[in-house]
Amino acid sequence: MGAVNYGKVVLIGAGHVGSAILDSLLRMNLADEIVVVNRNEKKALGVVMDASHTTAFAYSANASIRVGTYEDCKDAQIIINTAGPSIQPGNSRDRMVLLQSNVQVMRSIMTEIVRYTREAVIINVSNPMDILTYLAQTEFDYPRRKMIGTGTLLDTARFNKMVADRCGVDAKNVTGFVLGEHGGTSFIPWNAVNIVGIPFDQFERQFDLSEPIDKEQLLSEVKVSGLDIVELKGYTSSGIALSVCRLIGAIIMTHSDNHGLVLPPVIAPTQVVVIPIAQHKEGVLEAAASLRDRLTAVGIRVSMDDSDQSAGWKFAQYEMKGVPLRVEIGPKDMEKGQCCIARRDTGEKTFVPLTELESAVQKLLQDVHDNLYAMASKNLEDNTFDMTSWEEVKEMAQGKGGFARTKWCGSLECELAMKEKAGVSSRCMPLKQSGTEGKCVMCGKPATTDIYWGVAY
Repeated sequence: MGAVNYGKVVLIGAGHVGSAILDSLLRMNLADEIVVVNRNEKKALGVVMDASHTTAFAYSANASIRVGTYEDCKDAQIIINTAGPSIQPGNSRDRMVLLQSNVQVMRSIMTEIVRYTREAVIINVSNPMDILTYLAQTEFDYPRRKMIGTGTLLDTARFNKMVADRCGVDAKNVTGFVLGEHGGTSFIPWNAVNIVGIPFDQFERQFDLSEPIDKEQLLSEVKVSGLDIVELKGYTSSGIALSVCRLIGAIIMTHSDNHGLVLPPVIAPTQVVVIPIAQHKEGVLEAAASLRDRLTAVGIRVSMDDSDQSAGWKFAQYEMKGVPLRVEIGPKDMEKGQCCIARRDTGEKTFVPLTELESAVQKLLQDVHDNLYAMASKNLEDNTFDMTSWEEVKEMAQGKGGFARTKWCGSLECELAMKEKAGVSSRCMPLKQSGTEGKCVMCGKPATTDIYWGVAY
């Protein structure tokens, strides 16, 4: 696959967290245009200049990085808010002390954002994160599905690392979740915690622990670890930066091609874009606006591009942005009482009578959704291979890649041996096991457990 343009990200705040997120966005190649907005433009410029110098060494697909204003939110796909005071060393260890000040900051930021868009996905990082995210969504009536807080994602990462350290394993092999609120009320569903399928209540025996893991102590450490970092380092930044980028990756990396992003309609900020063809001719702009208004009236997220750019430029632009459907109308279409609808996922064009516009668009949006799901499912299936020996797995990992599905005896020794010899680690175990008996991929002992292996990049 060639270089892929993933769209535009607006990053609000150029402090420690904002700078770390910018660096992570570049390293992970998650955007082709990043705009930094900060009250202190001089500081924002310094952050942008510093980050831009990393692109000579890190693969970043020629990403554009610049200082901007809130007006840049107008066509952004993702907005990340990091602005507002944070807990300082020596201050209260309660995130709620930030509430009063950061509520005002959030209100001022959202007031600016909604002047330009209600279509971008907003990821909020500022604390107290859950309360501020709720306030921004409800007070400004922002679409709920497009307002995301980082939640307990960072807490989950910390928890998995702490469990891994106690058991002497790689943190990526731990599956566990911190749920609830980012802060004092978070909790852990212990029955869902495992290491490559070994449940939590068996850790002591399986990993030869000198003493059992204290659940309450571990949860307490998770809750205060961020505050401990603040006392030691002065601030936190690395963990939350990768948490944000993991969220963005989940949004944009499942579906893409050489033309850019392909967004499922349910999460697409803009589901339909209306493009007037030969818009200088009489009545074309009015006809396009009518189509836009009709689609808006039935609850579809739609925009119209009546800029001076050429139609070809517009087609490429919205393909890159991943807009699921493009509706075109020009003088010839008006004469025939029709419009042309192009699908982003297949490129297929359909001519639709204007009287059937709403129903046709709704059906096509569902068709795009179903097709993307089917493609993703088939891609997973086509790249998952049943194997019986670690040598086979190694050959796959070093060659065509994919996931290996094998039998596993359940021992940590075999799991670690797979990492050492085959170069793969356990990725997950299917919730629904086949129940068939085979031989462990490493030791050859009888085994019934199905497990997936893959390369961790």
